[in-house]
Amino acid sequence: MRYNANKFGTLLAEYYGYIRVEKAKLRGMEGVIMNMTLASPHPLKKISGIDSVTILLIDDSPDNLMILGDILERVGYQVVCAEDGDRGIEQAKRVQPDLIFMDLKMPGLDGCQACERLRAQENFHLTPIILMSAQSDSTTRELALGAGASGFWPKPISPEKILNDLPSFLRRAQSKVASPPKSPELKPTGPIF
Repeated sequence: MRYNANKFGTLLAEYYGYIRVEKAKLRGMEGVIMNMTLASPHPLKKISGIDSVTILLIDDSPDNLMILGDILERVGYQVVCAEDGDRGIEQAKRVQPDLIFMDLKMPGLDGCQACERLRAQENFHLTPIILMSAQSDSTTRELALGAGASGFWPKPISPEKILNDLPSFLRRAQSKVASPPKSPELKPTGPIF
């Protein structure tokens, strides 16, 4: 996936503050360096009401892992990464993340298969799993939700979506853990002697 540098830079500047872009030559190759300074950071506690959150990112694209991971870390989330579905399941078992972002299309074990395998394990029944894909049609969304995903987000994911929508996934998951299911009330069917 390629990002329009101007649009992506504008998004980052809008949410994170000042960005200085410089052209540079490194070992004979011309490239672009972006330096970011947080003008108004969004502390995690302020936006989600939670002190510490670990998010597992599973994507076969190192660029996607770097971009999304950087955005999440700047907000205050702890980020763990995996490059495919099999490694993602291993990391999930090891780390027990509070939320999982997973690419839908990956070689080997894809996002839907990995999501189904995680949901089959008791530890991950309530863990929010958000599947993401560059394909944003309704069939892809239904496929993701049918595999047990808590949500489906089309790529690229904007910092605005993370700031606005991610905290609600985390709060819902915490409230399910905090309040165990109620036992059914027993009602007498006749007179008690």
